[in-house]
Amino acid sequence: MEKDFGRISSDQLTRLLSLQDGVHSMAKSNADIANAPRVKALLGKQQVFFQWSWIYEMSYAEMFAFGLSVIDETDMISAAVAADDPQEHIIADAESYDPGVHRPKASRLLQGMAFALAGYHSLRAIELYSKPLNRLIAEGRAGDDESFLKAVRVDPSCLSSPSLAKRVSVASMRGERRFLRRIHKAAQEGPNKGLQTYRKLRTATTLLDEAGAFDKASRQRIYEVVVEELRLYEGIKGDPFKSLFRNMKLWRKDAAT
Repeated sequence: MEKDFGRISSDQLTRLLSLQDGVHSMAKSNADIANAPRVKALLGKQQVFFQWSWIYEMSYAEMFAFGLSVIDETDMISAAVAADDPQEHIIADAESYDPGVHRPKASRLLQGMAFALAGYHSLRAIELYSKPLNRLIAEGRAGDDESFLKAVRVDPSCLSSPSLAKRVSVASMRGERRFLRRIHKAAQEGPNKGLQTYRKLRTATTLLDEAGAFDKASRQRIYEVVVEELRLYEGIKGDPFKSLFRNMKLWRKDAAT
């Protein structure tokens, strides 16, 4: 099936970005969900384990697959693979998803919440740093402390992830006070506010890159959709066409390194 942006169409890009807004809207209700009587009762039990930072130790694909299994939606993957347009199947399924209908069993409620929160924070990492938290944790595990710092800025609960907990323990044992100060400062302060400006454009860049759009579509077509139709970018000064693709090039580089 021929699409103007490789594996996705311009219409599918628009709908995916709309789903991004929906994820943020749902995330605002986290506190209400946590204080709901049913959830509060579960969280109050000492023997109940509730933590989601361990999920970041998985790959992004593994997290997605496990998350679907928790909410009993694994059939969706098989159906998507068999569909003429897998991307359309997944997008349409997400658009029609109703938490009330797909309510998990009580024993799996907290698991579902954990995967939902991990997915939300991974989306925020893409918006800010062009890569999911799973990638940042993996890079930190390989020795890149800056990736650990970015991860904690997005989600302070990353401090309890096995990889970062080990790094903090080693730093404490070695007396690496500068790292310990930086990691706790990152948790307190969060991401630089300036990174929030183009969060949606960064996400669009990631989606276009993953779809192969930069090889399949012309720059003019990408500009028309991103700037003229979706209005995701306004050049502050100079040529907005050149500055758009300069930013996109930098963000694609961030995602690849």
